[in-house]
Amino acid sequence: MKHRFSTRVFGAMLAVIAAGAATFYFSIQTVASTLFENQVRRQAGRANAPGRGPNSTPAVDADVQAAFDSSLDEALLIGLAVSLLAAIILGLVLSGRILNPLTRIRAGVARFAAGRYDESIPEPPVVELAELAADLNTLGAALDESEARRARLVSDVVHEMRTPITTINGFVDGMLDGVFEPSEAVLASVREETTRLERLASDLSGLSSAEGAIMRLEREPVDLVGIVTGVADRLRPQYEAKGVELRVQPGAAIEMAADPQRLAQVFTNIIGNALLYTPAGGRVEVASATVDGSAVVTVADTGAGIGADDLAHVFERFYRGGRQDQAGGTGIGLTIARGIARAHGGDITVDSAGEGSGSTFAVRLPLG
Repeated sequence: MKHRFSTRVFGAMLAVIAAGAATFYFSIQTVASTLFENQVRRQAGRANAPGRGPNSTPAVDADVQAAFDSSLDEALLIGLAVSLLAAIILGLVLSGRILNPLTRIRAGVARFAAGRYDESIPEPPVVELAELAADLNTLGAALDESEARRARLVSDVVHEMRTPITTINGFVDGMLDGVFEPSEAVLASVREETTRLERLASDLSGLSSAEGAIMRLEREPVDLVGIVTGVADRLRPQYEAKGVELRVQPGAAIEMAADPQRLAQVFTNIIGNALLYTPAGGRVEVASATVDGSAVVTVADTGAGIGADDLAHVFERFYRGGRQDQAGGTGIGLTIARGIARAHGGDITVDSAGEGSGSTFAVRLPLG
């Protein structure tokens, strides 16, 4: 059976008061009667009034004792009744003061549930309730940021899809209207845009996994250098086609427990990203080493570089800085790569001296 918290608080206060009153009553009854009787006997023993014999004291003591006990009972009952009434009034006032902050906190949680994350919960003067309100405000801020990210994601996805869809519609309408024939060049352009949409869908799937609360990793003993070399070999034909030199510095095997498919995705994104922003005649160097109990793979290019204003935003999804405008990527690959690295307990950092100076990405993964 459910009860209101105010009822429980009020009942607990009354129970404590009743227990204290009962203890007080019986203690006074026992102690006061005994003390009074002893005091009367001492006074009677010192009295030498005429006509008062030694046998008269007990009778007088009994009468006085009875009168004292009766008066004491009446006084205690009246005092207890007044105290109980005062306790009830005070309990109602105090329970209301205790519950008012909880009511405000509950109203704040209801606002969060309605999506109004910008309205914070006022912190009450009670320390424990103030800590609860602060924690809920932190939760509200996190939910607000999550909602903002969701809105940005929807906007960014719409933006990324609009260009290829518009291009495809333009080609199709042109062919239907007889503006141009469905030549090989036109169909190749349509194919390029559909490939872009396909890549976007694939990257969005990877992004959802990378930004999820838990990324499933199928760890097994792997050679990190072997994974990096394998990725470089697969991408080498694209480098050769663009005229960019790809150097992979030889190094000893680096054994670790990791998800080989996920790591291959990380280095495919990083090394592929370097190709996108390195012009023909440029160079990309890949090196592996162990530093302070971690494996570090660096990918350095001589490409476009990253401006100081863009450097802090490189790993943000769909970020369209100068580099991304030039290459036409989806802007998700680096976000996915960093998410996978962090799921392994590592991270990815980037350094660049500025635009036109190339950039260096460093993937750090724990060996343990």
